[in-house]
Amino acid sequence: MERTKKNGEELPKNEEAPETPEAPETPEVEDEKPEPVFVDPDPVIKWRKLGGGSLHLSKQLVPPGATFKARASEIPKAFRNMVQPLEELPPAPEAPVVKPVKSAYKVVPRGKSKSMFDVIGPNGKKMNELPLTKATAERLVKDLS
Repeated sequence: MERTKKNGEELPKNEEAPETPEAPETPEVEDEKPEPVFVDPDPVIKWRKLGGGSLHLSKQLVPPGATFKARASEIPKAFRNMVQPLEELPPAPEAPVVKPVKSAYKVVPRGKSKSMFDVIGPNGKKMNELPLTKATAERLVKDLS
């Protein structure tokens, strides 16, 4: 009973009232990671048309010796020898590695013959019309695989 009125009476202490609030702590600033920079995998670059004749691209006709801007994907692979990049090309993406598939072709004897063979495909059909020797049948299986 610490509080008193002006006339000297003691007041009961109000325990529910909060004391002076402390200054809120400043939240710690986490290390902000820089946003990743977007790199265009197929940027627009400058090209020069080589040789004679015109090159027809989408919505554009490129005369011989002219410079133009286009993406590498817009130029057909058959005409890449007719144009020269004037800026650095982006690296080509690596092709995924494909595991070899085990051959589904079988060499089986033709009827009751011990010297003539057929090559049977994965769907059960004969792959040859005429009977084959064993060496020829194995070569066919190797070529088909």
